[in-house]
Amino acid sequence: METAQLKTEWLRVKRDRPCPICGRPDWCLVAADGSAAICARTESQKRAGKAGWLHRLQGARRLPPRTAPRHTALGEEASAPDFVALMRRWDERTPVRSKEEYAAALGVAPWTIRDLGAAKAPEHNAWAWPMRDADGEIIGIRLRNAHGEKWAVTGSHNGLFIPRGIPSDQGDTILICEGPTTCAALRGLNYDVIGRASCSTCVELCAELVRRERLHVVIVGDDDDEKKRPDGSSFWPGQEGAAALANALTRAARSVKVIFPLTGKDARDAIRAGATREVVDCQIRNALLWRPPR
Repeated sequence: METAQLKTEWLRVKRDRPCPICGRPDWCLVAADGSAAICARTESQKRAGKAGWLHRLQGARRLPPRTAPRHTALGEEASAPDFVALMRRWDERTPVRSKEEYAAALGVAPWTIRDLGAAKAPEHNAWAWPMRDADGEIIGIRLRNAHGEKWAVTGSHNGLFIPRGIPSDQGDTILICEGPTTCAALRGLNYDVIGRASCSTCVELCAELVRRERLHVVIVGDDDDEKKRPDGSSFWPGQEGAAALANALTRAARSVKVIFPLTGKDARDAIRAGATREVVDCQIRNALLWRPPR
């Protein structure tokens, strides 16, 4: 079911009004009357198109009026702009020095910012990261501002963050992580790596790319804190998302392994804390081959 078909007004979550399902301040939607949420990370029995999964909430109440413009949800029906032309225009207007400063702030190598095609989007006061399909075509643009808030250009669809030249002809293994900045951090260690839009999206795109290239896969999951659902049950988005992807890729990949950062929430945190290529290689060697539950 597409988001636009759900007959209610949907608001994007934000830092002072996080998703009631996963607790995160980005990507998800909540009904203006508080009756439901569409979570991009946590599955339910009802899919809401490419925006995520529908969760009914108890105790509906009217949410406070919006104080900022609404951002269109990923996958929502809207006239999509020419993403290639948009990224080219932003890239041409982004000085090399700005990319170097942004990379330093993120703690990643400057060349990884260029390889992922990130550029400054001044009209959004944010940095833009192109999202691609399995063939490398741009199907959406993620926007990320200085406060870490994330949304998407209207008309975008969830896609993969794919550095230039990936997959390469040099190896038969690819790492799959969550988000463009973690992808940049791992690419800085000279891994073949792609990032997905969130911990529960782009499973089909990953499978298509991996199957076509006949690759071994290492999923680098986020070590998220425990979250609570409205019914009081616990879940861990990053860990559960990594397991779901691993299960889905066992038939597409030559082999699948799953690792998590030794320190911090994600691999970028670990690398900023001092993790080297040798450390991550050791993790990969010691990880067991993934076997889906029977």
